[in-house]
Amino acid sequence: MKICMLTWEFPPRIVGGIARHCLGLSKALSRRGHNVHVVTLEFPGAPLFEDLEGVKVHRVLIELGHPNFITWTLIFNHFMEKKVAALGR
Repeated sequence: MKICMLTWEFPPRIVGGIARHCLGLSKALSRRGHNVHVVTLEFPGAPLFEDLEGVKVHRVLIELGHPNFITWTLIFNHFMEKKVAALGR
Protein backbone atom coordinates (compact mmCIF):
# COMPACT_ATOMS: atom_id res chain seq x y z
CA MET A 1 0.00 0.00 0.00
CA LYS A 2 1.21 3.55 -0.70
CA ILE A 3 0.96 5.77 2.38
CA CYS A 4 1.70 9.49 2.66
CA MET A 5 1.81 11.03 6.13
CA LEU A 6 1.64 14.81 6.55
CA THR A 7 2.98 16.36 9.74
CA TRP A 8 4.57 19.64 10.70
CA GLU A 9 6.59 17.90 13.41
CA PHE A 10 8.99 15.05 12.56
CA PRO A 11 12.52 14.31 13.86
CA PRO A 12 14.78 16.13 14.25
CA ARG A 13 12.00 18.67 14.98
CA ILE A 14 10.51 17.37 18.23
CA VAL A 15 8.10 19.65 20.06
CA GLY A 16 5.73 17.12 21.60
CA GLY A 17 4.58 13.58 20.99
CA ILE A 18 3.53 13.90 17.34
CA ALA A 19 7.09 13.58 16.02
CA ARG A 20 7.86 10.40 17.93
CA HIS A 21 4.50 8.85 17.07
CA CYS A 22 4.81 9.61 13.34
CA LEU A 23 8.37 8.25 13.30
CA GLY A 24 7.38 5.00 15.02
CA LEU A 25 4.24 4.51 12.94
CA SER A 26 5.97 5.25 9.63
CA LYS A 27 8.82 2.81 10.41
CA ALA A 28 6.38 0.09 11.51
CA LEU A 29 4.35 0.47 8.31
CA SER A 30 7.52 0.36 6.21
CA ARG A 31 8.70 -2.83 7.95
CA ARG A 32 5.38 -4.41 6.98
CA GLY A 33 6.15 -3.76 3.33
CA HIS A 34 4.24 -0.53 2.74
CA ASN A 35 5.64 2.30 0.62
CA VAL A 36 5.69 5.14 3.17
CA HIS A 37 6.39 8.81 2.52
CA VAL A 38 6.39 11.50 5.20
CA VAL A 39 5.99 15.13 4.15
CA THR A 40 7.05 17.56 6.86
CA LEU A 41 8.48 20.99 7.56
CA GLU A 42 12.16 21.65 6.86
CA PHE A 43 14.56 21.83 9.78
CA PRO A 44 17.98 23.55 9.86
CA GLY A 45 20.72 21.01 9.22
CA ALA A 46 18.35 18.23 8.15
CA PRO A 47 18.34 17.12 4.50
CA LEU A 48 15.33 18.03 2.38
CA PHE A 49 15.06 14.33 1.45
CA GLU A 50 16.23 11.24 3.25
CA ASP A 51 15.43 7.55 3.34
CA LEU A 52 15.04 6.65 7.00
CA GLU A 53 14.92 2.86 7.33
CA GLY A 54 12.66 2.61 4.27
CA VAL A 55 10.62 5.72 5.10
CA LYS A 56 11.04 8.45 2.49
CA VAL A 57 11.10 11.78 4.32
CA HIS A 58 10.44 14.94 2.30
CA ARG A 59 11.06 18.24 4.10
CA VAL A 60 9.25 21.24 2.65
CA LEU A 61 10.77 24.71 2.51
CA ILE A 62 8.31 27.45 3.32
CA GLU A 63 9.22 30.49 1.29
CA LEU A 64 7.36 32.93 3.50
CA GLY A 65 7.22 33.10 7.25
CA HIS A 66 4.42 34.86 9.08
CA PRO A 67 3.96 35.80 12.75
CA ASN A 68 0.23 35.02 12.63
CA PHE A 69 -0.28 31.30 13.31
CA ILE A 70 -3.39 30.92 11.14
CA THR A 71 -1.74 32.63 8.17
CA TRP A 72 1.42 30.55 8.68
CA THR A 73 -0.69 27.37 8.75
CA LEU A 74 -2.43 28.28 5.49
CA ILE A 75 0.93 28.99 3.84
CA PHE A 76 2.41 25.75 5.21
CA ASN A 77 -0.57 23.73 3.97
CA HIS A 78 -0.17 25.26 0.51
CA PHE A 79 3.47 24.17 0.26
CA MET A 80 2.64 20.71 1.67
CA GLU A 81 -0.08 20.32 -0.97
CA LYS A 82 2.39 21.25 -3.72
CA LYS A 83 4.89 18.63 -2.49
CA VAL A 84 2.25 15.88 -2.27
CA ALA A 85 1.00 16.73 -5.77
CA ALA A 86 4.57 16.46 -7.09
CA LEU A 87 4.99 13.06 -5.41
CA GLY A 88 1.81 11.84 -7.09
CA ARG A 89 3.17 12.45 -10.58
